[in-house]
This record gives sequence, structure tokens and C-alpha cells, in this order.
Amino acid sequence: MKDCKVNSTLPLTTDQLRTAIARVPRIPLAHLPTPLELL
Repeated sequence: MKDCKVNSTLPLTTDQLRTAIARVPRIPLAHLPTPLELL
């Protein structure tokens, strides 16, 4: 992540946080049932 600039002295704005999260690839790892889900 060469383009990622971290500034630890200032908090992130909502838009900056959303932009940073959008860069993370989303990979489905597993579908695990929850206690509220029928098997």
C-alpha cells in the first residue's frame, strides 16, 4: 500500500475512513450459521 498515508496526530474524517476501508478487498471466507439461523 504505497499510497496509504498515515497521520496519527489527526483523527480521520468519516469520508477518509470509508475511502480507506473501500480499498480493502472483500473475500468471502466462510458462511457459518448463527444461533438464529436454521441449519
